Amino acid sequence: MLGLSAAGFANGDTFWGLIEHATAAEWEIAICTFNAGAITRATPLKSSTGATVSFSAGTKTVSLVAPASKTPLADNYGNFIFTGPIVSLGQRETYAAPTISAGTLNLDLSAATVFKVANTANVSTLSIQNITAGYAANFTLMLTADGTPRTWTWPASVTWLRGAPTLSSTNAKRDLFTFTTLDGGTTWFAADVAQNF
Repeated sequence: MLGLSAAGFANGDTFWGLIEHATAAEWEIAICTFNAGAITRATPLKSSTGATVSFSAGTKTVSLVAPASKTPLADNYGNFIFTGPIVSLGQRETYAAPTISAGTLNLDLSAATVFKVANTANVSTLSIQNITAGYAANFTLMLTADGTPRTWTWPASVTWLRGAPTLSSTNAKRDLFTFTTLDGGTTWFAADVAQNF
C-alpha cells in the first residue's frame, strides 16, 4: 500500500476501489478504507464472483475508480443529478444583490437562490430567469425599504398564498418572502415569511 501512502492517504480515508489480481481472474469494486498501510473492503458493488472475493495469493492492484451508478451526472443545463440521497455536513446557498433598473428586476436562479434587494424604486417587471423545465425550484427574496412607499407589479405566474403583500416603507425595514414552483416556473407559490422587521 506504499502507493496510497505516497499519494497522501491517511488512516480512515475511504474511496471506491477496484482490486484486481495480477494473474488470476479475480476482481471486485468496493468501498475501501485505508488504515495502517492496509485496506479493508465493504460488501462489493460488483465482483468476479458476485460476492466478496477471497483473493488467492499473489500481487493485487488497487485502483481508485468512480462507478457510474455512484457518480453525480451533469445534465445539459449544468444541473448535477445524484443517484441517491445527499448527506451533507453543512449547506451553503449563494446569494445575490441585484438592483432595480428602469422598473425591472431580474432574478437569475442560475446565479443564486437567495436575493437581497434594496427596494429603491417601483417594480413593473419582475423577471425570474433560468428555471429548469420539469423541476421544482424555490428561492428567497428579501427587500429592504428606503423610506419611500414602493409598488410592485407581480407576474401573473405568481400566486400569493395569503394575498399579495403591502411592502414595508420605513427606512431600513425588511420584508422576507419565499417562492416555490413545482412546474419549472409556470406557476410560483409565494408567501411572506416576515415583514417590517
